[in-house]
Amino acid sequence: RDDCFELIGIPKEGKDMETLQVLYREAKRAREFGFTATEYERAKADYLSGLEKRYTNRDKRKNDEYGNAYRDHYLDNEPIPPLDMLYQTMQQIAPNIPIQIINQMVPELISATDSNLVVMEFAQEKEGKVYPTEQAMAAAIAAARAEKIEAYVDNVKNEPLVDVTTIKAGKITKETENKTFGYKELTLSNGATVILKKTDFKDDEVQMQAFAKGGKSLYGASDYTNLKVFDYAIGISGIGNFSNTELTKALAGKEANADLSLGNTRQYLTAHSTPKDIETMMQMSYLYFTAVKKDEKQFQNLMTQLEMGLKNKSLSPDAVFSDSIANTMYSHNPRFANPDVKDLKDINYDRILEIAKERFQNAGQFTFVICGNFDETTIRPLIEQYIASLPATKAKAEDFNEIMTLAKGEVVNQFKVKTESPKATARELWYADAPYTLENIVKIDAVGQILSMIYLKTIREDESAAYSCGASGYFNNSSRQPKAMLQAYCPMNPDKSELAVRLLHEGIANMSKAVDADQLAKVKEYMLKQIDVDAKKNSYWVNTITTFKEYGLDVYTDYKKTVEALTVENVRDFLNNIILKSGNHIEIIMTPEAK
Repeated sequence: RDDCFELIGIPKEGKDMETLQVLYREAKRAREFGFTATEYERAKADYLSGLEKRYTNRDKRKNDEYGNAYRDHYLDNEPIPPLDMLYQTMQQIAPNIPIQIINQMVPELISATDSNLVVMEFAQEKEGKVYPTEQAMAAAIAAARAEKIEAYVDNVKNEPLVDVTTIKAGKITKETENKTFGYKELTLSNGATVILKKTDFKDDEVQMQAFAKGGKSLYGASDYTNLKVFDYAIGISGIGNFSNTELTKALAGKEANADLSLGNTRQYLTAHSTPKDIETMMQMSYLYFTAVKKDEKQFQNLMTQLEMGLKNKSLSPDAVFSDSIANTMYSHNPRFANPDVKDLKDINYDRILEIAKERFQNAGQFTFVICGNFDETTIRPLIEQYIASLPATKAKAEDFNEIMTLAKGEVVNQFKVKTESPKATARELWYADAPYTLENIVKIDAVGQILSMIYLKTIREDESAAYSCGASGYFNNSSRQPKAMLQAYCPMNPDKSELAVRLLHEGIANMSKAVDADQLAKVKEYMLKQIDVDAKKNSYWVNTITTFKEYGLDVYTDYKKTVEALTVENVRDFLNNIILKSGNHIEIIMTPEAK
């Protein structure tokens, strides 16, 4: 509720009361000493920055923002001030609210007695677990109240993210223009490529993605677990001279971020910012390429979270089903298996940092796609300063290794799980090697959407045999030969699971004989409308340009023409002659054990 002060903690196994004590201890610290001036300045800067982002994009707000505001007004009488009025008012009020006023409110929210205190615990129900009593909770609160505590010391690193004087800027050495997609392609002195597409879709947004071949495919069995937690481990690391916590403080009031990630056959840097914070985004990107900083404290916290999440996953039917999907789909290849608690011993933080250094040490192999509302005269010097200066070698561009081990032929995995609440789920996957063309992309998408309509009608609406169900079609490009994938997912009514599975089979069988003209017409109408919506998103153009640079494939120019060319005959023939003809069908069905 918005009329109470609430603290939430997620305890380690068996540490319920210690967690409660820590929560109350910090609440007590805030009540007795208040917040520090630097904490308040960061909170205020974040609030005003977020408000400015909303105001800048005020003419392009989404329907759900209005819907949520109307709901809260109706249910809780929340006011709905015009955004320009809110922005102008808070620009004047927020900077003039002193920290003393904030700290005077804290004792009103956090009492020193139990007069308005509620303590609740939501605990997993399992055999042998000891649950806390009311007396134990009261004792933990009493112990926290009896402690003598000191004021929090907010250590803030007062230095720039990057010492620009130590960076030798590179140059833009070549420039070409792509009129089809409306972008400029810059070649840099270190060999990197930068693509600039200026848009006005969102006044407050700039998106960047850098990519190069290689990814997880270049590493063997000894690194499987390291690869599975790579994104998490780098995400909690620091950069430059800043630990993760120090970095969070340094970014207060700025709308900018960057992250590294590994795909199966590519490595990526993804970043975003507002126009005014582009340099911060560039600086973070520079540091992720050159100076990821080990943060042992945050890594230990990550390991604790992973242990908590994985320790009891066998008690979750969803987790068991997810593991079964990965093992069945990829022929029990440990490379693609979901991590287990027993794998945590194989995680080596130093090795993860080494992998990051290896994957991002040669910026000359990367293409940077930047899309959004930037000023070209301002961004060009930043590109030379922070991208053209990145280290690069003249080594031949890397490729990826073939690692995909999708199960072939007809593969069925049916199993039962013991669970308190009966749960049944089915997953179907049909796939085939297919040329990666615009025509095939459109066809597999249309097949997925029509099949989804069939399943919703027959399984959910007609028979009430599923809580929800659907299908989708897409391409998987993590191998030399792209694969057209058609999948269906169906969380079933356990009492009607056999019926639901039969309808899953009948649905695609019937579609292979005849495609419903009305369903196809609805799908085509949706696809034609959706492309106009997507084409006004920066993320769409980042992905579209990336696809063009990676595969030489234009998925935009003739998209509508390709959709309009869909017929019941060519959609049916694609399903039969490409997808089903391959004979590759993987089925995973989970049903509850009888009690």
